[in-house]
Amino acid sequence: MCGLLGCVGPLATKSLALSMRHLNHRGPDEQHWHTEDGLFLGHARLSIIAPSNGQQPIYSADRNIILVCNGEIFNHQQLRKELTARGHQFQTDSDSEVILHLYREVGMECLDALEGQFAFAIWDKHSQQLHLARDRTGILPLFYYQRGESLFFASEIKALLPHLSQSPILNPNSLKEIFTFWSPLAGHTQFGGIQQLRPGHKAVFTEGNLSESCYWDWQFPTDGNFLTDELQARDEFSRLLQDSVATRQVADTQVASFLSGGLDSTSVVASCANKPKTYSIGFSCSKQHDESSFQAEAADYFSVERHHSNCTPAQLADDFSNTIWHTECSILRTAPTPLRQLAQTVHDDGIKVVLTGEGADEILGGYDIFKETKIRQFWARQPNSKSRPALLSKLYPYMEGNLSSSQGYLEKFFSIGLDNPQQPFFSHLPRWNTTRACQQFFSEDFKQTLQHYNPVDKLEQSLPAAFNDWHWLNRAQYIEAHTLLSGYLLPSQSDRMLMSASVEGRYPFLDHKLIEFCNKLHPKLKIKGLNEKWLLKAVMQGKIPESIRNRSKQPYRAPDSASFFNLSSNLNQHPIVEAMMNPEKIKDYGYFCPTKVNFLLKKLARGATGNQRDNMAFVGILSTQIWHKHFIEDYNKHFNLRALMR
Repeated sequence: MCGLLGCVGPLATKSLALSMRHLNHRGPDEQHWHTEDGLFLGHARLSIIAPSNGQQPIYSADRNIILVCNGEIFNHQQLRKELTARGHQFQTDSDSEVILHLYREVGMECLDALEGQFAFAIWDKHSQQLHLARDRTGILPLFYYQRGESLFFASEIKALLPHLSQSPILNPNSLKEIFTFWSPLAGHTQFGGIQQLRPGHKAVFTEGNLSESCYWDWQFPTDGNFLTDELQARDEFSRLLQDSVATRQVADTQVASFLSGGLDSTSVVASCANKPKTYSIGFSCSKQHDESSFQAEAADYFSVERHHSNCTPAQLADDFSNTIWHTECSILRTAPTPLRQLAQTVHDDGIKVVLTGEGADEILGGYDIFKETKIRQFWARQPNSKSRPALLSKLYPYMEGNLSSSQGYLEKFFSIGLDNPQQPFFSHLPRWNTTRACQQFFSEDFKQTLQHYNPVDKLEQSLPAAFNDWHWLNRAQYIEAHTLLSGYLLPSQSDRMLMSASVEGRYPFLDHKLIEFCNKLHPKLKIKGLNEKWLLKAVMQGKIPESIRNRSKQPYRAPDSASFFNLSSNLNQHPIVEAMMNPEKIKDYGYFCPTKVNFLLKKLARGATGNQRDNMAFVGILSTQIWHKHFIEDYNKHFNLRALMR
């Protein structure tokens, strides 16, 4: 992966080259750009394919079409062969060049032929049009900002900030979205005036106008005509997964793999023809978060080289501010920070590419939220039943006792919406209700700003026409893929953390052919009883350790508030908490209520581990305060063009 930056319009100048510095971590190997009157196209390169001649921008033979691309085209060898047979002549060995040649043939319909993870820009001198595109599931980011008749775009927001017409401001609606869905809604960012191209979308900018459209989306059967044959499903799924892993191991550099000790990453390693080095993170300070024993078991099973990192509370707290610099967004969990540490370990070993297991839960119903919904759908048919909601207590063997021990709590928590199980967001209402409770920490003035905005209504407006005709599991999958996956997991826990250390992540389970196949499967092949990801477990029988194959889903988590309090030194809280969450700073920034925040801090400082809401609220408030410090208070320090020239 790489980074790109560009501008089309009267404001395009060579000064954008200074902003390329903010993409150095995405492309440390080399940087090049094309500039002319009204046009700047820049590229920061992490060389993985064709290191000797894959420089960008890439030009057509007549230099009338110019391409900059961030990402990988995994079927580029087959496409190159087909294009060469049709008379195309290639100038480089780069996988990205196939995009340019396909565009010459069919325009932006070229997207239908591409298999990969990408964000790219094409300038067409003939039509005087700029074309932008982003991969189907939103693995690679692409942000844009329109200023008059000029359009600025970049792989990260920080590269755009020096070119705003005024200092950046918060998009207040985005904070309400984050404190509901864990991330801004698709297309939105935390910065006022800055948007992002949505997953599976393309856009064209011409004569000062930007038009965005969808070229791919998750689709499910509306007529109940699912694939039900188990043997056929196993064979086809196994073939698609093997192909996906194989294409993602192709590189002109070494490819390693993350190994969490869970089913997904272990299955990826099992599917590798050439077993890779593996990298794992553990938490010796917290048994409930640590999976080191399973990681070691998997590595021994495959006889692979294993590199293990341990993340301490001090390391997590010390690096949290840097995490927010890279997420460019508030977050509600500390989980991205240890992954940043792990990515740095990978980088220090000279590795540029890692495989991960991200996406398996979304395509095969792996999260607890899907099993919860299955039980709640069953319960809704007899809402007065006592035995049906009792099934909820079986879902959380990895959780501390405060959630799974109280049947009364579970019934109260999950009963929301029980009277209407067909409503679009039935599956997610309990979770969103918990997250929205964190909004009580907003200041009164900030609440007034948001009083007329309902992010759930906004999300409902974006649902496809066929949504209500889908099976309940498919509806839940669609929501999860379009909120948590594309909004939080892929940017904040994947791309931004890996690329902060100049490491590319590749995601075999997010191959669009594999997604399309799994979307046709009958739900019983995904969740059989309460056994999640049944098909993957069936395919992996005899290929991975049985203890891992039969593990209940344990989502990757890291210690949250506990990392910032009750330190071993004579300090009771980490200095970043005192600096960013003291009453004066909370009042100064204006987003949160100082009295309520202070009460929360005292509760956590007493040694209380905090419930889920307390932990989300603490991390959300702290990360928002740090975001404001980085990007608003210190704007002139980091993003003023005069500062960049020094």
